[in-house]
Amino acid sequence: GIFAEANGQGEVRGFVYHPRTHLPLNRGKLNVGGAVGAGTLTVIRAQSWNKEPYRSVLPIVSGEIGADIAHYLLSSEQIPSAVSLGVFVAPTEAVVASGGFLLQVMPGASPDTIAQLETCVARAKPVSQLVREGATPIEIITHALEGFVPLTVGEVPVRFVCRCSRERVMGALVALGAAEIRDLVEKEGQARVTCEFCNEQYVLDRDELEALTASC
Repeated sequence: GIFAEANGQGEVRGFVYHPRTHLPLNRGKLNVGGAVGAGTLTVIRAQSWNKEPYRSVLPIVSGEIGADIAHYLLSSEQIPSAVSLGVFVAPTEAVVASGGFLLQVMPGASPDTIAQLETCVARAKPVSQLVREGATPIEIITHALEGFVPLTVGEVPVRFVCRCSRERVMGALVALGAAEIRDLVEKEGQARVTCEFCNEQYVLDRDELEALTASC
């Protein structure tokens, strides 16, 4: 499983359930599709004008993240899209470069324009190569839109942000109930919780756990 979360401020976080998955290369590239495997892609979008989040569930078509997101956009939102994602991993398993771009056709686009876009995307360099060469986001999209004249209407920095906190951990423990907390006190004498997103560790001692039971 893979979980990813993002908001309109460019704040992202995510985690992989089995991060140590290793498979043989597929045509010299990371076998992302094989690692992801079969299953479902679930997209939940919170929209300010709707009380309930929009939820869409589709079968995974290839396991390649970009292809499956493009399939979701076409199937659930009826927006023809090109999604290109890339990552370059060194032999040391360090991520050297990663990035991506998303192109979507606006309503009223002519067949000739769509055909030209498809040609541009097909012959564009891999995104990870462009990032390794030092290309900026604007340079990457300009390269992908060769023959067009992109207009920049705004820029938002993308950054990892985790919202975990000691208070959230305590709230999660309270949700377990007094009996579970007392069991922790008796067996462990403390509670050690690790955030799946950022690996931050929170340790609550016996006194703190006993105080939590009063909140249950």
